[in-house]
Amino acid sequence: MEKSKKEIKVELNYKKSFYENISQIYEELKKLRKKKQNAELALKKVKKEKAKEEKKEIKENESDEEKRWFENFYWSFTSEGKLIIGGKNQEQNELIFAKYFEAKDLFFHADIIGGSVTILKKGKEASPQELLEASQFSACFSKAWKEGYSRISSYYVEKEGVKKTHLGKKAEKGSFFIVGERRWFKNLQLILRIGEPLENKKEYGSLIVVPSVSKIKLKKEVILKPGRLKKESVCKELAEYYKVKKEKISSMLPTGRFFIRKVK
Repeated sequence: MEKSKKEIKVELNYKKSFYENISQIYEELKKLRKKKQNAELALKKVKKEKAKEEKKEIKENESDEEKRWFENFYWSFTSEGKLIIGGKNQEQNELIFAKYFEAKDLFFHADIIGGSVTILKKGKEASPQELLEASQFSACFSKAWKEGYSRISSYYVEKEGVKKTHLGKKAEKGSFFIVGERRWFKNLQLILRIGEPLENKKEYGSLIVVPSVSKIKLKKEVILKPGRLKKESVCKELAEYYKVKKEKISSMLPTGRFFIRKVK
């Protein structure tokens, strides 16, 4: 289908010669061209000012918050305020186990090879709801997301049940022997929610990712599932939506592709 072209009506003055009419038309066209150029310049200026304001807003948003130690990892909070952290790679799994895994904490892992070591701080004091939230978190930040799973099971064990060495053997980098009793949560959905916390709690920050079962209420909420969209394009869209840097969004989301839905 051909694109329709705009028609320009030209009035001819029959008292003038052909050449005089052509000259007048030419002058009118020059004026129209000049108006178009001025309009395009004005539009560029508006867009430039808007982009400058957005960058300023992003800078102001991020300068208000200092990066906290747990933001180097995958992180979230339970509905009752307990910290959840997860390793992004083998090195972080080792670091979490060696430095941040304490006696009162619980160790979570999805039922798949290639999962984030997830720790629920003070997990021994957690409610059943918090245990469910940490389990779903560990499921979402496992290889299952990258593989496009919709559901997977996850388990947790106490600190005594996780060993780096067992029966004279040493686990590979980023891996551990599970010798304690595993307590399971079956068929967890791989669904996350991202948004601005409705409750003004300092630990939540201005933006948080929580498992879908979390009771934390969010503004500008977006539902995330494994899908077809590339992470890079999703991060760009969400960065514009929340007025933050793309790198911030990327650091908060699991590896893989996405389906997203904004909640009205």
